[in-house]
Amino acid sequence: LVGSEMCIRDRHKTEETRREIPILAMDYTFMHKKQEEKEEKGMPILVTKDLTNTVRGTGMISANVVLQKGACPQAISRLSDEVHKLGHSELILKSDGEPAISSLKRKVKRERAERIVIEDSPMADSRANGAIERAIQQVQGQIRTLKDCLESRIGRKITGEENIFPWLVHHAGATIDRYHVGQDGKTAYRRWKGRDFRREVAEFLSLIHISEPTRPLYISYAVV
Repeated sequence: LVGSEMCIRDRHKTEETRREIPILAMDYTFMHKKQEEKEEKGMPILVTKDLTNTVRGTGMISANVVLQKGACPQAISRLSDEVHKLGHSELILKSDGEPAISSLKRKVKRERAERIVIEDSPMADSRANGAIERAIQQVQGQIRTLKDCLESRIGRKITGEENIFPWLVHHAGATIDRYHVGQDGKTAYRRWKGRDFRREVAEFLSLIHISEPTRPLYISYAVV
């Protein structure tokens, strides 16, 4: 009986410790999941979410087009950048057990200075992977919204092969972080930075003109 009580206490202590370590969940998606007929499939999109079921979790979402699944240099760089941006000294990299994404996690762990724990959940376990699945649905919906608005404004279709598409995907994740309000009344950006995002923004791929004091002419920029 005493041994059983000690096991229970140890298990509770382990669970409490785990709740204090931020969890960065991740998975791949393609825009052809639940897509409309003839919608561009494009390259894999790596989606991550800093889960909020830990003390230091922010809910920050990222979405990045990668050249291929697995530990390719570009994907390693993107995931490493996201780990750096969050600023956690230790974290859990969590995904399903797909070999490609498991390889990516382990490669990033070797390259980062943070204390990183690798966690794989069963690929068919929807309960364990539910948070990242919901994040993917958010990202897919925001990509379609931005894409529809841009196509309406320029009068033509945008394909996944165009250079602007990876920027649109990344912007979709950023807008969710900045403006989606969670059940706690805060955006992910506020949990991350401690303040709301209040900078003025232009519509994606809008043309703006800026007059610089040191130059007599206006300079045009496309906002992405």
